[in-house]
Amino acid sequence: MIKSQARRMKAVAVVAVGFLLAGVSAGAASATPQGTSGDTPQCVPRDAVEYQPAVDPTYETIPNPNYVPAVAEIPEVSHTEWKYSEHGGSGKVYVDNNTYKYVDDNGVGYNDKDDIPEGTVFYERTEHTRTHVTQERVPGSPAIGEPTIQNMTDPGSPEVPAVEAVYCQIGLYVYPKLNSGAPAGWTNSGPQTFIASKNGVAPTDWYTSIGQLPAEVCGTGWGYQQDATKSATPVDFSSAVVEYPNFTVGWPPIYDDKHGELSDLVEVPDCEPVDMEVTPAAVTVDPTCGPNNDVLTIPTTEGVTYTDTGWVNNERTITATAKEGYVLAEGAQTSWTFTDDATPCPIDVNPVAASVVDPPVCGPNNDVLNIPTTEGVTYTDTGWVNNERTITATAQEGYTLVGTALWTFTDVPTAGCPDEPPVFSYTPPNELAFTGPSSSTGGLVALAAFLVTSGTALLSRRFRA
Repeated sequence: MIKSQARRMKAVAVVAVGFLLAGVSAGAASATPQGTSGDTPQCVPRDAVEYQPAVDPTYETIPNPNYVPAVAEIPEVSHTEWKYSEHGGSGKVYVDNNTYKYVDDNGVGYNDKDDIPEGTVFYERTEHTRTHVTQERVPGSPAIGEPTIQNMTDPGSPEVPAVEAVYCQIGLYVYPKLNSGAPAGWTNSGPQTFIASKNGVAPTDWYTSIGQLPAEVCGTGWGYQQDATKSATPVDFSSAVVEYPNFTVGWPPIYDDKHGELSDLVEVPDCEPVDMEVTPAAVTVDPTCGPNNDVLTIPTTEGVTYTDTGWVNNERTITATAKEGYVLAEGAQTSWTFTDDATPCPIDVNPVAASVVDPPVCGPNNDVLNIPTTEGVTYTDTGWVNNERTITATAQEGYTLVGTALWTFTDVPTAGCPDEPPVFSYTPPNELAFTGPSSSTGGLVALAAFLVTSGTALLSRRFRA
């Protein structure tokens, strides 16, 4: 009987689950996908149900409280008694056996009357008997029920089919409108910022207010977007990328949405004045010889103030700070420190000019040049090449040239140089040896040139001394 009751419970549970699934299927079928005609799809939240196989009941054996054991029949118990009549009187007794012919009141038997004490009342055996029943017959009865029964300790459970969960949620975003003067809408939405999400069903659970706004939300031109979703797993709105025309959540699980002016949900604060970001132009240096005097170029940058320590022990620092209403760009350089190497300044030197010894020498490529010696100056000589010769002056280390530093000479050959044997030989400074004629105008000219050259060199040494 108990097992039959458990089977009935299991059957009722299976039927109930069947009705539940039928209701779920009917609800799901009523949803209308986006873009089709019909009512707005509704979302009915539902917890997930895992598949559970049927579990049979379990029992234990216990005594049957209603059990009535069988009762055995009790047979009648009886024996024969013999009647003894009072001798000489009307009394009588019954004795279980007839061994003695006489018995007294005490049941003592005698076979000879003479043996009976005088005055004793005795009885004499007769032929009459009777049946003496000592136990009446009691009829028996069969057992009622079983001695033990099966007691159900666990009713078990029916099979439970798996049911998919349904999550109904609403996510809220705010965004700057691409066109601040146009109505809020998906095609007019800039990058969206997640604000909040909750369990809810559109349209009854749309957000009607907003708590804390992000710090960057201020002024006019802001809209909001709300998305209602229906899904088997929760939607993480906070990680969604939402910027027209891209949206990582999509339809479905979205089944309804709503756009509007942010000012309809919350009072949007006015924007604080924003400092203009500026980047200080770099300070540059033009090294100059001597200590504490390298030349710095400190630029002029809108919104920036440069402070200058001046040269102190060959070091100088320029620092840039923002003026009121400005802010220095993050990561911009704001300080420049320079070190003056105190390079010694070179000595100015004016090279003494090279010159042609007058008069010129007859013939090609052989005019005599006077190449002076000047402290701090090095003279280089190309020599005569095609009747042309160049002398160049360069400054030695620690000196700087001022004035002319290059001289070019042209030898104009004199026709008809006499062919006379030489009578003397001399070598002007910085020149090859020159040989002149013994007696002629050319010889005198050569001698005069030698004397002039020697005198010039002597004067040059005296001036340097």
